[in-house]
Amino acid sequence: MSKRTSHPSGSAGGRKPGGRNALDRLRRIIHPGEVLLITDARRSPGQDLRHRRRVYNVLQALRVPLLLLAGASYVWWHSWFLSTVFIIASVPLPWIAVVIANGHGEPRDPRTPQVYKPALAREMQRREAIDARRTHELEQQGEHGPAEIEVYRDPIDFSGIVIDADDQEENPTDES
Repeated sequence: MSKRTSHPSGSAGGRKPGGRNALDRLRRIIHPGEVLLITDARRSPGQDLRHRRRVYNVLQALRVPLLLLAGASYVWWHSWFLSTVFIIASVPLPWIAVVIANGHGEPRDPRTPQVYKPALAREMQRREAIDARRTHELEQQGEHGPAEIEVYRDPIDFSGIVIDADDQEENPTDES
């Protein structure tokens, strides 16, 4: 009795129907670093912003060469038709670049939970209130001369924490 092992692809023994193993081996030889697993992973907001900036810069940079090609095609080849095509192609590029750059990126997956962090919201409101009070006090100080400003102290007690301790003497080489 032979023992069959199951393969992640769902087929027995790792063989795919239709001789796909040879094709997969060839693909792994040609593209060794390519990951064949496709997931639902989305770009982070920072990656998305970087991608939109890159697309914006490329589209804006394409406009100048198109206008130069339009002028060169008219001057050297006397082709008004080709130069008109290049000019017409370059006209909407800034608009398209701005629309893409101002986009919201990838749509949010409705299956992901929306997380509300009330502690974070309260902390941000508290800090905004402190900043507003400080701004108001500074404005009053400017109008009425120097005034006493209340210094905000964090409620965390750091009295027992040693930040920088040195167990050695100041000058260990001095033996006097």
